[in-house]
Amino acid sequence: MRKLHFVLDTGKNNRLKIILYPIVCLFSITYFWVSGQYLDALGFTLIHFYGLHPLTIMIVSIFLSYQNEIGKWCFIFAIFCGICLMGTEYLTFSLSNMMTFSVINRPELMLIPIGAAVSFFGELLGFIVKQVIKRT
Repeated sequence: MRKLHFVLDTGKNNRLKIILYPIVCLFSITYFWVSGQYLDALGFTLIHFYGLHPLTIMIVSIFLSYQNEIGKWCFIFAIFCGICLMGTEYLTFSLSNMMTFSVINRPELMLIPIGAAVSFFGELLGFIVKQVIKRT
């Protein structure tokens, strides 16, 4: 348990952890358009939206909740993750669809609670790990 505590306790610098997920979102958007992934939507979806994004949200949420007390920041960060997830989908698939078919799509608002739920789960895991380490 001592090694786990050392790995998770990296200081109170939360800014880097908070901007990590928007950086991943910008990477996904850039990669989608620069590499021509709009032609291979299934592969991009599997790797980014079902792999990279949930994993990043989960890890960042675990680290943040381990180092901070549970409070209103949990809800704010969770909603922020959901908005970033929705924005990434809108700026990749929806924008590609709008350009191809000359239509205007609305953002997929259902992605906000999905991203928030993944973040809440990560925050809960971080809080549980923190409680377990405190007791040992």
